[in-house]
Amino acid sequence: MTIHPARRGRSLAAALALVAVPLAGLSAVGLPAEAAPGVAARQAAPVSDAELELEAAVYRDQDDCSLTGDDPLDSAVSLPANGKPLSRSAASTSTITNDSVPADKSTVRLGVSGQASVRVAGGQLAELAMRASGRAVAEKTDGTACDAGGYTGINARFEFVLVRPSWVQVSMAGTSETNAYVEGGAPGDSFGVGGSGGGERTLRRYLPAGTYQVFAGIGWSTGGPFAIRSARGNARKAVTESAAGSGSIRLRVLGAGAATGAATGSGKRFVRLADAGTCATGRLGATFTRRAGQVVKATFRVNGKVRKTVRDPRRGRTVLVPGLPATRPTTVKVEVVVDPPGRRSRVTKTVRRSYEPCRPA
Repeated sequence: MTIHPARRGRSLAAALALVAVPLAGLSAVGLPAEAAPGVAARQAAPVSDAELELEAAVYRDQDDCSLTGDDPLDSAVSLPANGKPLSRSAASTSTITNDSVPADKSTVRLGVSGQASVRVAGGQLAELAMRASGRAVAEKTDGTACDAGGYTGINARFEFVLVRPSWVQVSMAGTSETNAYVEGGAPGDSFGVGGSGGGERTLRRYLPAGTYQVFAGIGWSTGGPFAIRSARGNARKAVTESAAGSGSIRLRVLGAGAATGAATGSGKRFVRLADAGTCATGRLGATFTRRAGQVVKATFRVNGKVRKTVRDPRRGRTVLVPGLPATRPTTVKVEVVVDPPGRRSRVTKTVRRSYEPCRPA
């Protein structure tokens, strides 16, 4: 496959649009022009058209600079939404020669290895997880007319349907020379975060039920702002531009009012907190386990405030805890006074669980 100079614009525009933004800062980005119209939820698969793409592009400034060697890569395969990681890797070495000055040669080496998984739960997208490592190196003569360089990376893209209002949480991390970015949403309701320069960054966004797209990528460019440039030799100095490292992306979808994680604390052996609150009523279900016979009293706190007290509960009893705020994160704590068998004195056990807001403030 011959790499036409025009590919430089396509590859870099898609992969490096956010490179100039340090990972320590956020940048809102727009959707690709091919975003699906409309956001109304429809009867469709929770995730569709999911692809994992390896991308490598070699670019140069002059039309009379020819490329030989390995064909740079631009291929995509189907990414099953089964929660299992799909791994891919590739490497290429290309030589760029100035047709007018044959001694003016450059070598571009690209390599990437990574994996991605997409998981569905509750009839809708639950998680996208990606991680990758890569390297882009351009070796050339200082002042070369071809000014060759390269980009390599791994991308995931798909369409997803939310059957209920949900929170999208994006977290990413990368080494200093790594580009990481996520953009998605629907026309008029988009979200995005990305950049390079190392560190970690997160983004939360509330999305109504509807149809959305997401595009995520991790990559390395010899022309990025954090690429390393070194020179050696005297007369015609040999210059090396390189970028290498690793990065990761995690996108989670949590329903409005859903738990952000598992319950913690030894009190969970006595009372089980529901996986989500009921947004319409502002209440949360809590069920006493088979150990309920040991429970003397259970005090339920919502964000520190006592909302309910239950004495001598029966096994299997479910109570509704009121007072869940609609627009703020919620932590429910249960203090369980237990009278264990034998002559041991009463002890207090606790269990905690946190929940997403039902809607934005």
